[in-house]
Amino acid sequence: MKKDENIYKNSRMNANMTQELACDLLSISLRSIARYESGEVLPPEDVVVKMCEAYKDEYLPYQYLQSNIVYNRIFPEINDKRLQDATLGLLNAIHKLTDHDGVLYDIADGSNRKDKLEELEGLVDSVIKNVIPIKIQYKKLK
Repeated sequence: MKKDENIYKNSRMNANMTQELACDLLSISLRSIARYESGEVLPPEDVVVKMCEAYKDEYLPYQYLQSNIVYNRIFPEINDKRLQDATLGLLNAIHKLTDHDGVLYDIADGSNRKDKLEELEGLVDSVIKNVIPIKIQYKKLK
């Protein structure tokens, strides 16, 4: 089966759900779900939360957020990963952070030099890219 580019359609199809059943569970019209899945309109946040619950897809909210330009200015792209891969990635990121503890101490001591902050940004992004997938996997286990 070829994956569609639409995150809402993919999520529903991965849950083996028809649009009709999804509409009933989400308390929205068939027209609304068709518009969300065609990309014509973005669903409101409360509908995305309902989709996440109905489709049992903890990654969907992160995909939704990544479609937001403000979110993308602040956070790195988050990919769904296996728990083992995310855990290894986090351990690697933490190891890199400890290799740069001098930068962290400089910042903690009040150094706001741009070069120090830029160096730290990449390290923090690496941690975020692995912490969030661990959180997603944890929620799937609940």
